[in-house]
Amino acid sequence: DNGKKYPVKPPSDYLAGCIVEYQKAAPDLSTIAVVDESGRIKVIRGGAAKPLVETEPRAGGALDCWRGPVTGNTYMLSSTLNSSKDAVLILALKKKGKDYVIDKQWSSTLFDGAITKVRFYDMNGDGRPEVLGTLEKPAGSAPKFFYVVPRFPKEDMK
Repeated sequence: DNGKKYPVKPPSDYLAGCIVEYQKAAPDLSTIAVVDESGRIKVIRGGAAKPLVETEPRAGGALDCWRGPVTGNTYMLSSTLNSSKDAVLILALKKKGKDYVIDKQWSSTLFDGAITKVRFYDMNGDGRPEVLGTLEKPAGSAPKFFYVVPRFPKEDMK
């Protein structure tokens, strides 16, 4: 997340999203990942009705993206969309031939509550992003912040 705003129009029925690949010359042809109300993550190019690839429902709630510096694979950070016991997931978006696939790369242990936001952020400048997030517990208690150091595939570590 570089803090810039990009002129990309996501679908109207999504909870969270991130840019997978931005097309500066034609922003409408950019590729984005969004998560809908069912927790289904969809990767969409150029506002097409049919996604390039999508997950099963309940695969995500919050969503962020990071591009691996070596392979160029996109890693999608999400949560399991569970209101009482939630986990952080890292999913890899990879191109296989002409098709795209989403592979689960890593999962945290369960948190006691619902993860409402997650972000990749390189806290120490080593090129490997850590995970920051917020966790809401039942009964209206204040949200808690958390920090997790995930495992990334060795081929994408500098």
